[in-house]
Amino acid sequence: MVPVVLGIWSETWLQLHATKARPKYYATDASHVRRWIVPTIGGKRLDALTPGDIRTVTNAVRAAERSTSTAHHVHGTLIRVLNAAAADGHTVSRLAREVEPPGKSTNDRAAIPLEHALALLDAAAAQPDGSRWVAALLQGMRQGECLGLTWECVDLEAGTLDVSWQLQALPYFDRKTKTFRVPDGYEARQLAARHTWCAPSRRAACGSSLSSRG
Repeated sequence: MVPVVLGIWSETWLQLHATKARPKYYATDASHVRRWIVPTIGGKRLDALTPGDIRTVTNAVRAAERSTSTAHHVHGTLIRVLNAAAADGHTVSRLAREVEPPGKSTNDRAAIPLEHALALLDAAAAQPDGSRWVAALLQGMRQGECLGLTWECVDLEAGTLDVSWQLQALPYFDRKTKTFRVPDGYEARQLAARHTWCAPSRRAACGSSLSSRG
């Protein structure tokens, strides 16, 4: 196989990735590729990449004073790009593909104290969108799941919510034509412009009970 530089393969990988990845997941990976990976080592041949080249990308993220979590995620994207190249028949050093990722930043967030949670619920009760915050605090629902919830999915008698869809503003694939990409097998119902009802990534996690409301 003719040697290929990483920058060219990265664009090929993104085209393949676009047919499978959820829109926001794809947008994040595309940003990693085009902002960090290609500008840093995109001119390197796949068969000539070394562990040092992989660390160069991490160093570029750190030099820009981004968090170690960002460096960790960029590294993960790069390794997936290289593993896909190897699976496609390109020669890519195993040592380069097995470089240890940088550690993530420490998350110091803790649970909301009970008195604070009660104060938040009291404040939410006075807001027109108060139910959105009640659902988030009591059911652990994500923002998209709260915003995508409709009355037909609420059964007050049974005390259940059907969280089968979430509201997402999908990234534009082409800003001129205002079209967005929908990968294979991705369930979506367009509402207006980029705002779309999308199926959560894990259907098994869609059910939610209202019993904790008391």
